[in-house]
Amino acid sequence: MKNWNWEEIPCLAVNGSRKNSIDFLESLYEKLITEFSSEQMKISIISSYADFAVDKKYLYDEAVINQDTVADLLIKLNQEISCRYQTFSSAGVKNIKEYNADKIKMPYIFVFIDDLMKLSESIDKINLIKSRAAGIYTVGCTENYSELPMTLRGYFQVKSI
Repeated sequence: MKNWNWEEIPCLAVNGSRKNSIDFLESLYEKLITEFSSEQMKISIISSYADFAVDKKYLYDEAVINQDTVADLLIKLNQEISCRYQTFSSAGVKNIKEYNADKIKMPYIFVFIDDLMKLSESIDKINLIKSRAAGIYTVGCTENYSELPMTLRGYFQVKSI
């Protein structure tokens, strides 16, 4: 986590064992909830191990623990991106940082994915290019980053743990 500046790196892929990945997400969750209030930041979790998210006021939506509801969450996140861009346009700003500088604060959203490989086809459906300006950051874990599709690897900076 020391080398990850979430404002500069909107998509982070964590390469490591499943246990290390869950531990990383848990420690990142703890760090974020101590750094931000629940009005400043929300977290969306796609994981069958979402037990670490004990403070529900920080959740953007219920934790997604099965594949059947992943598409619903991704659609919701894309709608959120579109709504935010419309809000920014109306306010005459280009991104969340400018918007939050002098307006009612809009929360950042962190999307935690414990198995990026399982979702490699689905995650393409979220507009990762626009997500950074909209204040939506993705942290995905994988046991083998090199096996992710090239189109997806282009969006993520990799960190091995």
